[in-house]
Amino acid sequence: MATMGEFNSLLQLGVGIGIGLSVFRAPMDIKATYLENALADEASVLSGVNTPQGLTKRGEISTLRLRFNDARVLMEKWQKPFLYATLLGAAANCFALILASLCANYVLREREELLLIFLSVFYYVVIWITLALIAHWHFASIQKRLREIRAS
Repeated sequence: MATMGEFNSLLQLGVGIGIGLSVFRAPMDIKATYLENALADEASVLSGVNTPQGLTKRGEISTLRLRFNDARVLMEKWQKPFLYATLLGAAANCFALILASLCANYVLREREELLLIFLSVFYYVVIWITLALIAHWHFASIQKRLREIRAS
């Protein structure tokens, strides 16, 4: 059995991850930035092409950019509950860290150890994966269509 004090560093990590995720929103931003850059690059390549096929592709890229912007706005709405969840997790980690400092000699039961490990690490992994899946879901059709335009 571990003591509460032995979880100090892990709880500090949980506080940092929670605050970091809530501020940077990385999973969705990474996917959005990649797609936004890919659309901009494709538009740039097609900007000097004046053939009928090039003009058609430019129009399709413009349409995709509009769809991308709409999807990004919708994603912002999806993101808010997860931002609150990460802040709540950071607050719970902070509270547990205070308890760990005040009651460092308290011997944890197995369930308490598992709870602290989940709260400090796996809670954020679940949020990260969920946000990444939501980003993939929102942008998958746009990314697929971009690949089709590039292939034609």
